[in-house]
Amino acid sequence: TDGRGEEDVKQVGINFGAPGDRVADNGTLWIDYPSVGGPSPEVEIAMNPEGAVPYRNHASRIADGDLPWVAASGLEDVRDIQIRLSKTADTTQSFTVRLLFAETGNPEPGARVFDIALQGQPVLPAFDIAKEAAGSWRTVVKEFHGISVSDLLTISLSPAEGSLAPILSGIEVLVEDAA
Repeated sequence: TDGRGEEDVKQVGINFGAPGDRVADNGTLWIDYPSVGGPSPEVEIAMNPEGAVPYRNHASRIADGDLPWVAASGLEDVRDIQIRLSKTADTTQSFTVRLLFAETGNPEPGARVFDIALQGQPVLPAFDIAKEAAGSWRTVVKEFHGISVSDLLTISLSPAEGSLAPILSGIEVLVEDAA
């Protein structure tokens, strides 16, 4: 399901700093977090630090890329995020995890660099949004397949020494077929 009930999460998006929930063309329900647009389905999310700063811009500012309405908002200075995908750790499933970013300031390439880990395993070292997107206000999506999760999906963002704080616009989680 999409996080509405007691079943395990199969497909959901977390849209950090967004003004409300929205369904994407592929059927993913993107939930605003923190919730400001009214009642949302319950998906348990924990963050470190708890005081990560949400920000929001109008989607029309995003010049290029997928899901501009996700990329326009986000969290700054978040280090660790845990999303509960199952109420129990009885079984392990494989997921595709898509992380969405957009540099909404104007830092030069190299100013905001951070490592990304999923489930404690490094998946993308020295990620630089401005360099990857060739500038600001462009969506960058990083997709990872075969991420094994029993109950909690853990995403870690670790800044390079002297770097600006990590930012993240959204996380999309899709269960992979068991076949």
